[in-house]
Amino acid sequence: MNTSARIGLAVLRRLASFDVELHCTDQGRTIRDEYVIVDGGSLAGTGAHSYSVTK
Repeated sequence: MNTSARIGLAVLRRLASFDVELHCTDQGRTIRDEYVIVDGGSLAGTGAHSYSVTK
């Protein structure tokens, strides 16, 4: 398998994992921090580590 195919499969696995996380919210469970960007109007989870707010 070439590098592009491996990267493509890795992306598909990540998307499938995220889809499972979204279904967790439908069942009243919380999403893991690595998928949270904003919560309650503020940066949270990965968003708090990856982004900053400038005014």
